[in-house]
Parts: sequence; structure tokens; C-alpha cells
Amino acid sequence: MKKIITASLVGTLLVTGTSTVVNAQTQSQSQQGNVQKQETITNDVKNDKRYQALSPQAKDSFKTLVEANNYNNTEQMELLNNTAQTKGMDKNGNTERGKIGITKKVVKQAWNSLPTKVKKKIGTQSKFYAALKAVDHFTGVEDEIYKQMKGLGLSDNYAWIATKAITLIIL
Repeated sequence: MKKIITASLVGTLLVTGTSTVVNAQTQSQSQQGNVQKQETITNDVKNDKRYQALSPQAKDSFKTLVEANNYNNTEQMELLNNTAQTKGMDKNGNTERGKIGITKKVVKQAWNSLPTKVKKKIGTQSKFYAALKAVDHFTGVEDEIYKQMKGLGLSDNYAWIATKAITLIIL
């Protein structure tokens, strides 16, 4: 009888000890996975004063474009440079003008930041410009741009990406 009880206790201890070790390893691997996950926006961009000067809406638009295009650090810096230039920002993130309207320069910058799939669906930069020009005077600009992009036949996702390409610059 003692042998059965002893064997049961040893078996229980072994199973409990093993599951604790397996649990600890699983948690450790899970934590490593979280540590290895990269941020969408690179540190070079985050530390740039021009990025820091962007409005929260513009930062959201920037992130959407980075994710949609799967931009690496160099491409993100190029997008930031082009955005800052279009907004008239200096290297410290300062600008002397207020909000930017929807001009051809803004549309060109936005068009260049769109994924190829979205560009193909819209067709031409002129159609993109015409759709955006119609919303230049609305107060709910983002919603109106989205509606215009949907009017061009874009899916919900593509319309959202196109909207973010414009709002990155004008908000």
C-alpha cells in the first residue's frame, strides 16, 4: 500500500512540476514574442521633430499609410519628408501657414503615397483631384473625402487609405 501511495505522490509531483515548467516556458516565449514585435512607426520617424509636430489626425493618417504600404524606415522617412515639404515645415516642425487646402501639390503628394492597388482602382490622378476638390469647403472633411472615394468605386478599405493620404497633409 505504501508503494502505491508513494508512487502516486511521486507521479503527482512530477506532473505538477512538469506543467509548471511548461507553463513558465510558454509564458517566456509569449513575452519574447511581444518584445520582438516591431512598432509600426520607426524610432527615427518618432524622434523627428516634424513628425512630433503633426496633429493627432495626421499621425493617425501617417500610420495608416505606413501599414497599408508596409513601409520600411527609409520609406517612412521619405513620406515624412514629402509631407513636411508639402505642409511647408522646416526641420524643427515649424510652419508659417495654417491649414492647407486641397491643391494640386497636395493631391500629387497624396497620390504618390497611395498603394498601387488603390491607384489602379481610382484610375487617374485627375479623377482623384476632381473628387477631392468637391470637398474642399466642407467642415467634416474626412467624412466627405471618404464619401467621394467611395463614389470612385473604391472598397471601404481602399477609400479609407485614400482618405488618410489626404488628411495626412491637410489636417
